[in-house]
Amino acid sequence: MATCRFCGDGGIFARVDGYGLCEKCSPAIVPRIQELSASAAQHVKAASKAKKINARIDHLRQAMSACAELAPYEGKNIKALLFEPTKMAAELRAQRSAAVESFVHERWHAARDKARDAATDGGRLKGYADAIESITAIADAAEDVKPIEAAIAEMRAERDKLRFLLISKRIAKAEAKGQTKKAIDLLIDALIELRHDATPDAEQLDLIERVNAKIRELGGTPPA
Repeated sequence: MATCRFCGDGGIFARVDGYGLCEKCSPAIVPRIQELSASAAQHVKAASKAKKINARIDHLRQAMSACAELAPYEGKNIKALLFEPTKMAAELRAQRSAAVESFVHERWHAARDKARDAATDGGRLKGYADAIESITAIADAAEDVKPIEAAIAEMRAERDKLRFLLISKRIAKAEAKGQTKKAIDLLIDALIELRHDATPDAEQLDLIERVNAKIRELGGTPPA
């Protein structure tokens, strides 16, 4: 006795086609399975060739969406379905996570390289700003955003330390030239930066106090 592999209808007079589907299910289901399967394969291929992270993530997302639509047909032994959608979706999620992780590391290393090699202070800081902006833009694509948030927080801390280091060099240069007022002004600027940067004040209280002490040592008054 023939039984439709999708709807389960069967009986003595029931007929199924080569896909194991009845005449009611087959005309709608077979083309849909073929369409979604082709879409998934197309986007997987496009993702593997995509050079930009946003394009790769988008293709992986669309491939996973096709797999999600194919999931109801899985396990019914419908011959038109040639792969396991849930297994492929899991593999695609892993690829997406790996792509995001790799992108974060690449942008982080690029920021550090620019901090080391750029000719100007602004250029050395800009690497971090660009990295944080680009990573933030793809954060929603990550299955777990906590590692990305942690990486961004650490990058901001590195940027803040670099900014203070650059100001410190200017302060030392002004002090060496006997430009006390300029040194005090730069110290006050540094203090304001420390109070308003992304690094919590609790993590840099000692540094803030040292800047306050240096301002007083030079005869200045720390801002309230």
